[in-house]
Amino acid sequence: MADLAARESNPMDSFTTNRSESPFVGTTIPVPLVVENDAVNHPSHYTFGKIESIDYIDAVGLGYAFCIGNTLKYCSRAGHKDDRLQDLKKARWYLDHAIQKIESGEY
Repeated sequence: MADLAARESNPMDSFTTNRSESPFVGTTIPVPLVVENDAVNHPSHYTFGKIESIDYIDAVGLGYAFCIGNTLKYCSRAGHKDDRLQDLKKARWYLDHAIQKIESGEY
């Protein structure tokens, strides 16, 4: 049981990784080969390719407005379109992402 709990606490253990050279900073980074679909944190339709959509949106300077807009969207539609709890978790994810970026000085 302790082994299972340790694996669940490390998100990197949920997929197989391959090491490759980063073209941006010359460091070695993990590259996912197989990612389990997580409808809230990392939906498979947003992780197709080498980077996740939110990473690109952040890189081009649109992340703060995008996160706040999505927080409002998911709170507004909670219970009206898909699963209410899932929508609220998505809203929380975007709000948490914006808060982390503000705290780190990236926004």
